[in-house]
Amino acid sequence: MPRKARITAPGIVHHIMARGLDGIDIFRKDNDRRFFLTQLEKCLRRNNFKCYAWVLLRNHYHLLVRTSEQPLSSFMRWLNSVYASYINREYKRKGYLFQDRYKSIATQDQRYIEEIVRYIHLNPIRAHVCRSLQSLDAYPWSGHAALVGKVDNKFQDIRDVLKRFGGDTKKAIAKYRQYIQEGIGRENNDDVVTLLRKSNAGSSDRHQTGCWVIGDHEFVKKVLGAAEEKKLRIHEYRKKGWSIDLLAERVGKKMGISVKKIGRRWRGGVGSDARKAISFLGHRVLGIPVMEIARYFNVSGPAVSMNLDEGENIAGNHGLNNLII
Repeated sequence: MPRKARITAPGIVHHIMARGLDGIDIFRKDNDRRFFLTQLEKCLRRNNFKCYAWVLLRNHYHLLVRTSEQPLSSFMRWLNSVYASYINREYKRKGYLFQDRYKSIATQDQRYIEEIVRYIHLNPIRAHVCRSLQSLDAYPWSGHAALVGKVDNKFQDIRDVLKRFGGDTKKAIAKYRQYIQEGIGRENNDDVVTLLRKSNAGSSDRHQTGCWVIGDHEFVKKVLGAAEEKKLRIHEYRKKGWSIDLLAERVGKKMGISVKKIGRRWRGGVGSDARKAISFLGHRVLGIPVMEIARYFNVSGPAVSMNLDEGENIAGNHGLNNLII
């Protein structure tokens, strides 16, 4: 079955799920979970994303985030690659840690956010890690404890979630907690939960819009329209002959450096800046896959991903964004 297209419109809320390869444990110890959350916080800040809900379970995790102008794919690639490298070092293992691509569903703000927050935060109860709402209140590896005031997670946007339950914080927490309680054992008849489960299981039909966008007709039309516009724009660039080779040639000419020198790997200097700018323009503007850019520069995929943000700044400072028309 063909892969579903990513929905990349800025400012959209996404439910994300990433699972260990073949169901392997991705969190073995509390130190692993602490490391992951540290990297999550860094990644949220550098991309200017908001996190509304999250949970870490033995072999997978869920996030609910609002994106910025930065693409979700870059956010996830950096987060998962940094964490996978840590696990491979920590446990002296090799190979992939995560199963295929992460799953994501773009979600309309009204109504659906609360339902997905509840779906994510009830995962420990469904997995029998927590036996009751009281034990969930104390569970340290989900965003629920922060929402009920038990812990203080700096990276989690508590206020935006609680204001959906009322203006007074104390009353909002009580209403939120009641909302969570009402969801225990009642999810099988929930249409939104059914769609989330289909997507997470990888059993969704790519021709059924609701499997990767949740919202009313106007929201779905807007989101898919923005994604289609970007796809058509990339297609036009390809028709005009844009490639990684042509991009390197044009960037090199603009920055006064030969393509041969751009390909040399050294830290700092105009060659390093050119490679970062090419990586940004190639992936985020022309839609060239990260691994194709990595092969061109003879580096790893994560090395390219981690330099995309810096590459965007370099491209702006050198006036390179106008190269691609």
